Amino acid sequence: MRVIPITVAVLAGAFALSAQAENHLGVSDTFPVLSLNDQHDEPIAVPGDAQVIFFAESKDADDWFDQTISEFDPALLLEGKWLYLSDISRMPSLVTRLFALPSLRGRDYPVALIRDGEKVEALPAQDECITVFSMQQQTISAIDFWCDPEQAEKGLQALLD
Repeated sequence: MRVIPITVAVLAGAFALSAQAENHLGVSDTFPVLSLNDQHDEPIAVPGDAQVIFFAESKDADDWFDQTISEFDPALLLEGKWLYLSDISRMPSLVTRLFALPSLRGRDYPVALIRDGEKVEALPAQDECITVFSMQQQTISAIDFWCDPEQAEKGLQALLD
């Protein structure tokens, strides 16, 4: 008799995971409209006219991607052709205020800060990777994952070519 509740619980968990994966955005989906602020508390319309959206779900991915993208001309980020989203929703507010924001304010490009994780639950992500959304008129045309600086450097260069 105990097998049935365990089996039901396992099956329910599997369906929940499957439904969660199905709820992620994919190619041909419209990117959700988000009202976010950057590290200087300036509003950023997402997706706006962005042709590429970079999404960092973790601090580790944000750290290595900042070093990589900083080597490129920030003009595309400043013009809004590229958007960079960083999820800081899981960070304690004291850490955000005392450490993260001062560090982010030193960047030469805007970073749209996600302070509410519910806003980005549908965005696909992989551990310590940057999710790269290629966009055409607010519709996702491709999704890639860059998981190390070398891959990101090649990807950024390809976007510029």
